[in-house]
Amino acid sequence: MGNRQPVCSLTRITVRVRDRHLFHDLTWNINSGEHWAILGPNGSGKTTLARVLTGTTPVVLGSVRFHPIHALRGAVYVGPERYREYLEREHQRQLLWSPIGASPAETLARDLFSPNGEGTGKQKTFIAALRIAHLIDQPLVSLSHGEMRKVMLASAFAADPKILVLDEPFDGLDSAAASWLSERLCRIDGEKTTLILVTHRVAELLPVVTHVMVVDRGEKLKAGPVSKVLPDAEAAQLFSGRRSGAQADGVPNIRTAVAPKTLSTLGTGGQERAEESFQRKEILIDMRNITVKYDGIKVIDGLSWTVREGESWCIYGPNGSGKTTLLNLVCGDHPQAYANDIYIFGKKRGEGESIWEIKKRIGYMNPHLQVRYRHHISVRDVILSGFFDSFGLYRRPNFQQERRVEDLAEQLEINHLIDNYFDHLSSGERMIALIARAMAKNPRLLLLDEPCQGLDSYHRKVVLHRVDAIGRDRGIMLVFVTHHADDMPPAITHTLALQQRS
Repeated sequence: MGNRQPVCSLTRITVRVRDRHLFHDLTWNINSGEHWAILGPNGSGKTTLARVLTGTTPVVLGSVRFHPIHALRGAVYVGPERYREYLEREHQRQLLWSPIGASPAETLARDLFSPNGEGTGKQKTFIAALRIAHLIDQPLVSLSHGEMRKVMLASAFAADPKILVLDEPFDGLDSAAASWLSERLCRIDGEKTTLILVTHRVAELLPVVTHVMVVDRGEKLKAGPVSKVLPDAEAAQLFSGRRSGAQADGVPNIRTAVAPKTLSTLGTGGQERAEESFQRKEILIDMRNITVKYDGIKVIDGLSWTVREGESWCIYGPNGSGKTTLLNLVCGDHPQAYANDIYIFGKKRGEGESIWEIKKRIGYMNPHLQVRYRHHISVRDVILSGFFDSFGLYRRPNFQQERRVEDLAEQLEINHLIDNYFDHLSSGERMIALIARAMAKNPRLLLLDEPCQGLDSYHRKVVLHRVDAIGRDRGIMLVFVTHHADDMPPAITHTLALQQRS
């Protein structure tokens, strides 16, 4: 203890986020040899506090000091807000260039890495470890959420920062990548890098974490060594329903591979159906030997898949296996939807069907949709926009639609947020609002792409309870994408396993 040196000092700070002041008069000293976790529920201010360390969130009172011996290496942040910023920047560039009919040069994955010198060997090491060499020359906007998370992690590790801030780092990662990350972080102690782990899951506290700060509603509740903080009853209440389990080597079992209940399709080939009579059940989705490829790389190869009335499906597979692509094909939001043999509600894609008539019967949610709401818009209007399949509210809703939004907000327990601006919410809170948007019109087909991503244990239970109820409703067919077995609703009747692109 006596040899520990200060790394960063936050002295009596107050943070302003728009019209709110958070973390009044907070003092936080981070010393060498300490690795911190910031814990708290959705909307508690975890990310705001973490980004104070990177200079992204300024303080209005007090001071943030990196001690001179460490100043050159600084802090690096990896998390959902940085991901959102990258995508927003790409969309803004497209908007600026489109009026003159030009296309700007796309930002490639390799552009996230330092172009010079020392880091080159380390870059290759982490690119190989995370198996993302085939992604390096791909545009950022073409990457799945999990692939983008891997690229950001490799870039951050290669930068060799003094402080590495990882915000919900396991969200969106498949089992193999999550296991690699947990093992890698458990070796960080001897590398003169200080880890700041932001999470709402106590089960994600790795053995390397020495200190914990629990926050809620923009204030520190408790801070200190793990052994002293976690037994605190006030902190424990925030994390009821924790995910348990540990591997033999002491590394927490962060991701449990999805174990299928009824394995209807394995790999990307044909289906194995039970001996039942399906002839009288309506076919909602019928894909026949479809193939999707980018730059010669096949993301989906020869997949046949049928979804019938009364079925609830879970799609799973590693990052880059085509899960989100598959949902975009169903919605008609993927250009190769019209180059394949795909039938939705009995009508073949590209043969005169109205895409908007099809969309009226589909509710769709994925994390990328957060970026589509870039301007000030209320949570209420985001949910209402689900009735019209728009990204913004351009039509006047009727009384029944307004009432439906109020009911959904109450069911998902975000009624206290409904008149807030969407872009003022935390990442987890925005996810819940997008789930409500997908449910708004009581669609015939509800597609949810990793809906539990970024949710704390309490809101995860709320969302899964509602999704399970929908999955049991024979009037709505559920297609649910996840990496995590714990997130699979009990109502799931069929699973589809996809393989990773090679």
